[in-house]
Amino acid sequence: MVADGSDKRKYDRIYFSLADGVNGVFVFPDLGQGSFCAAILNLSLGGIQFSIKRDQLPSSLAEGSCLILTRLTGVDGLLCDAAIPLKIRWMLDHPELSNISFGCMFEEMSADSYQQLSSLMDKKQ
Repeated sequence: MVADGSDKRKYDRIYFSLADGVNGVFVFPDLGQGSFCAAILNLSLGGIQFSIKRDQLPSSLAEGSCLILTRLTGVDGLLCDAAIPLKIRWMLDHPELSNISFGCMFEEMSADSYQQLSSLMDKKQ
């Protein structure tokens, strides 16, 4: 947010609480590193923020890491089923908190993935 109160974000964003039960499944581009599930805190057509418990954090996850979001699920079931590459732009890691948050930017999104996310955004707004 800038001083005059206007938002500099390019895309509208939807927010979720942990109680909403929205989760993402992420894989590393090198499939040998496996996959993990994390709670989704917010989502836009430009990126995603997720949170993961400190004791479940993959050791190679850090700012600058590349991942692929493969699935979004919620209490109503599957929300999005598309492989969307992303890059971690920032992380919020306070030692007194049990979760670590990551802000990510989508990269090279296919037309199909864009359409799926756009439809999801329209339904949730």
